Amino acid sequence: RKVLIPVDGSVHADRALEFYMDFISHETDSVILFHVSEPLHLPSVSVKEISADRQKEIEEAQRERKNHENELKEKYMQAIKNKSLGNVEYKHESFPKPQEKIVSIAVEEDVSMIVIGSRGLGTIRRTFMGSVSDYVLHHTHKPVMIVPPSTHV
Repeated sequence: RKVLIPVDGSVHADRALEFYMDFISHETDSVILFHVSEPLHLPSVSVKEISADRQKEIEEAQRERKNHENELKEKYMQAIKNKSLGNVEYKHESFPKPQEKIVSIAVEEDVSMIVIGSRGLGTIRRTFMGSVSDYVLHHTHKPVMIVPPSTHV
């Protein structure tokens, strides 16, 4: 089996990974831990027009993004390290709508299932705020396991 687990550093993503490892995982599984971050919002001017201070700010934001990504990767790879799993890989992409990228990577990678955490929003809040897990469930043709938040979150 090939399993896609979207991760973002939240307690909800952590819970989905823990649920997978505790109740679903098999040593022959191939796991993709997938993080989608929104692109940095950079000014739409030419590089020549950006002041030196602004250029430093942009470079610092890019460094911070890279450091954050490395920390997330380390966190999840460490969490999964002690489990007897087959192939585990961590992927990251930058895309403005994470839910759409999760659906497309599930197709591209031809995964067997998606295990995703949920914030546990009510119907009205989900309607107005949107829900990544709800979008994935309704826009993919792959089996989706939505792991709800614990009652202690």
